[in-house]
Amino acid sequence: MRIKCRNCGFAEEVNLDLFVKILGGATAGFGFWAWTSFLFAGTGFAMAICIAIITGGAALLAYKDEIIDWIANEGYECESCGGKNWQAISPDKEKEINAHEKYQCKVSASFELQQRIETAEALLRSDGVEFEKTENSWLVLESSGELKEINGINQLELYISSL
Repeated sequence: MRIKCRNCGFAEEVNLDLFVKILGGATAGFGFWAWTSFLFAGTGFAMAICIAIITGGAALLAYKDEIIDWIANEGYECESCGGKNWQAISPDKEKEINAHEKYQCKVSASFELQQRIETAEALLRSDGVEFEKTENSWLVLESSGELKEINGINQLELYISSL
């Protein structure tokens, strides 16, 4: 399981290290206080304490998402932006989010490529260059009368800059 910052999108694996970061200081402080105050000394509640620990462990397993969400939003700062607004994410949900982000990146890249192509072709037209777009390249009629084949938008942009 992971937690994801709602502010910047930074995600962190929820593992022993995270719990040590979040709960380590509080647990050590409570343990020291319980020892020095003789909290359980002579009470005869050892069995009740063991039952409470077992029940608490089962509750931690049953409500782990809610507990992680609560702990993370109660002061655990994001390493990236310093925000304290977290969301617990299951592995399936994380896969879905990553697939959506990957799709968005592809759409964005496709849009950017189309913009570059349209800009390059507009510049060729504005310079009066005759060209024909084929499936994978551009055929440009140079001033010498020769046809030049240009493959890829990067080569086309270089060609335009040399005009």
